[in-house]
Amino acid sequence: MATQYRSQHAPGYGPYSAGGFHDDGTRRERHLLPAGLRAPFEARSWREFGYVLLNLPIGILLFTYAVTMVSLGAGLLVTFLGVPVLAATLAGCRLFGVLERARARRLLGMEVAEPQPLRAAKPGVLAWTGALLKSG
Repeated sequence: MATQYRSQHAPGYGPYSAGGFHDDGTRRERHLLPAGLRAPFEARSWREFGYVLLNLPIGILLFTYAVTMVSLGAGLLVTFLGVPVLAATLAGCRLFGVLERARARRLLGMEVAEPQPLRAAKPGVLAWTGALLKSG
């Protein structure tokens, strides 16, 4: 196995180099300040800060929704109404997942994979409920 080392005196060597080229041939940007001092002024840092700042209220909302609906559905399992309530809870959680993926895409620039679509064997409410309860 051959390893290629770059000389320390080669142009563009080091983290604070002025210009030069990356290993893939793209031009290296010239910065006067180190990354730690530039970060508070970059748009990416503010988008990530906004994402983290929104996590607390959204987390409280989603936790309250999940605990309330699961408790309601579990309490209604004695009757037949508990199963549709639990299925509606899962559908709501899937909808919140869509919103969270959109927020991550917009603020963080991350692509989060979509869950597998629901596959009901037959059309109808009972088949949809069964597909929701069986989905991963």
